[in-house]
Parts: sequence; C-alpha cells; structure tokens
Amino acid sequence: MTNDSGTANKLLIKMFKTALNPALVQKIIQSEKRPTKIEEWYNKAISAPRKDPFAMDIDAMTTEERMSLMKKGACFRCKQTGHLAVDCPQKKKNNLFIPKELPKKKWTPKDLHAHIRELNMEEREELASLAMENQEGDNNTEDF
Repeated sequence: MTNDSGTANKLLIKMFKTALNPALVQKIIQSEKRPTKIEEWYNKAISAPRKDPFAMDIDAMTTEERMSLMKKGACFRCKQTGHLAVDCPQKKKNNLFIPKELPKKKWTPKDLHAHIRELNMEEREELASLAMENQEGDNNTEDF
C-alpha cells in the first residue's frame, strides 16, 4: 500500500505542478526545503508571497521622481499628464492580452430581434427613421 500511495503522491504532485504558475513552481523547487508530499506542495504554494495584480508598479523609480510626478498629476508609466498609469495608452499598446480591434459580430436574426426589443422609445424612433430613409433611397434607384 505504501508503494501505491507513493505513486499516487507523485502523480498528484505532477498534476499540481502543471496547474501552477511556472515561476511559482521554480520558486518552490529552489526553496530551502524542497517539498516531497502533496500537502507540502499545497502549503508552499499557499504561503508563497503574491504580487497584487492591481498594485501599481512604482518601485522602479526614485522617491523624488515619484513625488514629482504626483505633484504634476502625471502618469507613472509614460510620465505624461492627462491620465494615470492604470489608464495609460502605452500600457494598452504593449498589452498582448487586449485585442487591438474586436472582430465584427455578425448578427443573427434572433440576436437582432432581442437587441431591438431592448431599445427605448427614442432609440426605436431613431431606428424607424433610419429604416424609412433607407427604404426611400432604395425606391429612388433604377433597375439596370
């Protein structure tokens, strides 16, 4: 039974490692005491220091530079005024996970019907007006 539980433990560790961030796996492997049981892996992964994904990355600049940018109301990323680092256009430009342009969605009749039903009266009147203009333009064209 010990052999089976040892094999199961190794399999669980292998599966757990594939689910973790590779950098965290490296950190755990390079730690002072390398875990050998799945429970030890759990504990190491849970206790590893984590970076807040919403925290501003301001450690790269000096305190004086940071204070100067704060006084000007400038962005910590590009150092220009008019926006903060969280809204920086350069951040969006360099971010591979934000699509440059969303693909155009082809509306199905069912989607279109649902969308029209959600319009308020003013929007419905505007849509009807546009449809009427479009239809009048179609009637004025000659067949070739």
